[in-house]
Amino acid sequence: MHSVLSALSLEMEALFPRSALQYSKGQRRPFPAIDVLHCIAFEALVVATAGASFLSGQPFSEPDRKRLLLAVNRVEQALTAAGLIHE
Repeated sequence: MHSVLSALSLEMEALFPRSALQYSKGQRRPFPAIDVLHCIAFEALVVATAGASFLSGQPFSEPDRKRLLLAVNRVEQALTAAGLIHE
């Protein structure tokens, strides 16, 4: 394998790039993945409900708008907490 890589002027790292999901040794994830998924699932339900209301022509009240924005914010926070979005 090393001879093939050398012939192509590549290093072994080119075959196995670091993923955005990998963590360095000793780095702890702040929340268990299952908790992050539960949060995202619930907030996705809020967004889906808002979308269904919108498609049926129901107007959004101010509390509905605020809750929808909160759902979007919580999904972003969950992804950041899981290490999937870097600020």
